[in-house]
Amino acid sequence: MSAKSIENYYCHQHCINLLTERKEGLTPREFLANVKEQAFYNRDGSSKESDFKWAQRILEGIYHYHGDCGDAPRDQVDIMVRSGTGMDAVYKVKDQKQLPLSASLSDSREVIMLASENLKDKMPPSKQQILLDVFPLFSESKPRQVQTLYALKDAGYQTIAPEIDKTVLKNVETALESGKPITFEYSGAKRKVDPYGLFVYGKTFFLVGYERLKSGAATKGMTDEYRTYAVHRMSHSEVHNKQHFAMKATEEFVLEDYLASSAGKYFNGGLESEVTLKMKKNYQGLNKFVDEYKLSACQWVESEDQSHYVLKAKARDCLAFKEWLMTNASHVEILSPQHIRDDVIRSLQRSMSTYAA
Repeated sequence: MSAKSIENYYCHQHCINLLTERKEGLTPREFLANVKEQAFYNRDGSSKESDFKWAQRILEGIYHYHGDCGDAPRDQVDIMVRSGTGMDAVYKVKDQKQLPLSASLSDSREVIMLASENLKDKMPPSKQQILLDVFPLFSESKPRQVQTLYALKDAGYQTIAPEIDKTVLKNVETALESGKPITFEYSGAKRKVDPYGLFVYGKTFFLVGYERLKSGAATKGMTDEYRTYAVHRMSHSEVHNKQHFAMKATEEFVLEDYLASSAGKYFNGGLESEVTLKMKKNYQGLNKFVDEYKLSACQWVESEDQSHYVLKAKARDCLAFKEWLMTNASHVEILSPQHIRDDVIRSLQRSMSTYAA
């Protein structure tokens, strides 16, 4: 949706809000004077005559949809009346009737801004541009209430995002959306890949693709396998617009399913398995991962004594889960599966050896 389309959408919603609030009715002249004071109004440079026709067209559109013999669903027609003509025509919602409204204009605008500002750095170039096109419509000198009262924060210590070649990211997006192969340099080798999906983990972009060819100093040949590539480590990319994918695997490939497999173990994915945990109780006889922050929706206490719970839960065999176990090792012990327990013990021993030197 372009910036102009979004502007018109908000002006249309604002008009509906005014019609609902003003029981005596609303004229195009009054609507135009009011909407010009709103932050999302952006018709600078248009003539007075053009503005009048624009305001009249919005009110006429609402009336023709919700008026007598309108195009709206049956329960939303014949709820408006119009009297007079031109800029002084009065459009009014009938007594005991109500226009269908979405969330209030100001609330929806501020919520969109809050979400957009937290998402814009996690979007590929064209999607970022869509958000940037929206921002000028919402510029306000006064603080936005939603943003002063609410915040979205990521868990864990936040490192700086790795520097990324914007041309590479743009080419990845182009190849992905056009269904064309892409070549690039990666870890000392040239790769030719059919791109199947792009995701963000933390602050890093990752491409998932079917690697058709790998050539470098050590190896050269067909690899024929799915791979995950950190986009900031890619360079010298080229989209092959006249070529097609080597096989129609995209018809069967689902990015979420791929990340839920063992291939996603480094990205908070991985295969799900049943785990047994021993959790220490605090001085109140509680443990926050039993009573507040459950590990999974399907977890249960298998047994307990005065000092510990023994808990069963579903968890993904992934790096993030093992890091969670290490972070909470002072009051959470994994009993099974054995391979996860062994991995955690080895990682803790390596960490201790670093500080024991």
